[in-house]
Amino acid sequence: MGASNIIFSIFSLLGFVLIAPQALCRYESWNTGSVLYIGWTSVMCITLGINAIIWNGNYTDWSPIWCDISSRIIIAGLVGIPASTLCINRRLYQILSLQYRRRPALNVVCDLCIGLGLPALVIVLYYTVQEYRYLLVEDIGCWYATVDWTLVVPLNILWAPMTTIASLSYSCLAIREARFRKAELEFVLSSESRSLCSRRLTRLILLSIIQDVYQLLLTIICFLSAIPQFDHTPWPGWDAAHENVTQVYTYNASAWQELCWDAVALYSAQWLWVFHAFAFVILVGSAREAYRSYALPFTVALRRLGLAPPERPPVTPTIAITMDKFPKGQKMYVWCTFLF
Repeated sequence: MGASNIIFSIFSLLGFVLIAPQALCRYESWNTGSVLYIGWTSVMCITLGINAIIWNGNYTDWSPIWCDISSRIIIAGLVGIPASTLCINRRLYQILSLQYRRRPALNVVCDLCIGLGLPALVIVLYYTVQEYRYLLVEDIGCWYATVDWTLVVPLNILWAPMTTIASLSYSCLAIREARFRKAELEFVLSSESRSLCSRRLTRLILLSIIQDVYQLLLTIICFLSAIPQFDHTPWPGWDAAHENVTQVYTYNASAWQELCWDAVALYSAQWLWVFHAFAFVILVGSAREAYRSYALPFTVALRRLGLAPPERPPVTPTIAITMDKFPKGQKMYVWCTFLF
């Protein structure tokens, strides 16, 4: 196995191990945005890590069914992370602008429509511009197969940057609200929850901005890599476009590594999810609840063996602070568990 593939496989699988357990301490608080973020990152890390191991130094079609599934997971995941970040930033803006109301079912439905609905829509639209069954890229693995038709741009390429721009807009609005309501926030955070909420707010905003900026940079790289090959070919029609849809196109390493922008785009897209995983763990995963989520599988195993005390009734660490001194009797609720 090549050195680059060894490094990527280790980091991608490590990213999966680090970020996947953190969903356990967030789903109970109806924090759909963070759960979606963790879910998409975990699935992409494990998928690309397995692909890099199986197709290291070869492009043999070992598992067609796996490639059918993983190629669609990849194209959906390119929109899944921006959509999940959009859910988080939207929730944060609603809280800071005093527009948030605790309606768990409605909030979950809205977040699922964004975090799962948009990627599902991209998969459906992808079939319109799918020329081959999938690509097999040496050292990378299965990949989605689109060509340089003009219809690819609105149906496939633009969804990720548009979602990222929307997410970045909510980040800017949240920062604006935080500055505009600085006195109110200082009053809220002056309580005993200051050390908890202030750090979480700062880390959440920082994480969202970093992810949005990196996603935009990746989109720019993909656009630049496609410009030399893009010849503005119109979509040839349904039958002609899907003439080779049952065939598999192989791409050896020497061919794509010789093309500078193709290599940069593939490596950037491959390492994107590792970056997302470690950024989340570093900025958010150091909370006390995250440490408990890592220990949970071992605790459950010890309880099964009778080596640990029985589980205590769960206590939700939600902190609600009422601001009765605002004009017009306005109230502000800071739901710390909803932020993460």
